Amino acid sequence: MNKNWKYLTVFVTGAILCLSLVWVANILAGALVNVKHKGVVEVKGFATKQISSNLGIFEVRILSSNADLKLAYEKLAADKKALTDFLKRNGAKENVLQWSPVCVNEKNLISDSGHTLNQVYEYEVSLGVKFQSENVGLIQSLSSTVGELLNEGVRLTIYNPSFLYTDLEELKIEMIGLATENAKKRAHTISKKGNFKLGSISQVRVGVFQITPLNSTDVSDYGVNDTTTIQKEIKCVVDIDYFVR
Repeated sequence: MNKNWKYLTVFVTGAILCLSLVWVANILAGALVNVKHKGVVEVKGFATKQISSNLGIFEVRILSSNADLKLAYEKLAADKKALTDFLKRNGAKENVLQWSPVCVNEKNLISDSGHTLNQVYEYEVSLGVKFQSENVGLIQSLSSTVGELLNEGVRLTIYNPSFLYTDLEELKIEMIGLATENAKKRAHTISKKGNFKLGSISQVRVGVFQITPLNSTDVSDYGVNDTTTIQKEIKCVVDIDYFVR
């Protein structure tokens, strides 16, 4: 009697273990394959590719202030020349520099009661310049070295450079094709193991694209479009429904 109980215990334990393994396998595969309803299976396809930015944008703003508007503007003009000379000396062409109009900001005295008086005590004048180039290395270099002008008395506001990939539409088409091929391979592998045959495609859904720095795990429901790095990675996901028989 005890011997029979021993065999029964071993059998039940083995059955539970097998069922557990099947359950775990289904959980692990669930993210990639989903049987939506009878006759249709949903398969996810993935594609990633490293890309290099082909356009860089660099912006900087110079500012001068003085109680005399004329003197403030003269200093701004001198600083503009210093900035222009620096950019030209380090590889930028003057004819592609995009200068903004001069902005004048009047600073008025404040009374003891906190009211603004109709008396200007200082003028702030400023203007900005934008430089863009397909030479992204030059953009990166200029943005990291232009601060040297601070040592010459030039007041600067330096903005972080932006690095873009301009052929996105063509690349997206390529990525959809790669992700679709990945889903197709996965579907055929599953059909062989599952002993069923794939039919035609019922529906295709393309997820949002994620363009991130290399090795980043950032994702967003609205997509990510990194502009902070030269080297990036684009990721694409597609969901494909196949008829099965």
